[in-house]
Amino acid sequence: ISGKPNYDEMGSGLAEATRRQLPNLQLGLAEVGAIQSVRFLGVGPQGEDVYTVRHDNGASHWRIALDSKGKISTAWVTPGP
Repeated sequence: ISGKPNYDEMGSGLAEATRRQLPNLQLGLAEVGAIQSVRFLGVGPQGEDVYTVRHDNGASHWRIALDSKGKISTAWVTPGP
């Protein structure tokens, strides 16, 4: 929401990828608008948590996983239905 990810909560690989991709991520998420709700769907095949996020103008799906140190190692978003 702030546009300022907390890179300290991420593994180094994800932090670097987020820095590179942040402008495009922000544009895409701005198009779908403010978050209205978040729903946990379950655990994916690779152990990641899967969420559907409803926005003002659409939805997105998020997959998030932590490493053994509790840092976010995987996070990706795709358009929702």
